[in-house]
Amino acid sequence: MTSCQTNVIVFTPLLA
Repeated sequence: MTSCQTNVIVFTPLLA
């Protein structure tokens, strides 16, 4: 998994 994908997967629920 790329750093970008991990960043999105982790940050999406945190920001939502």
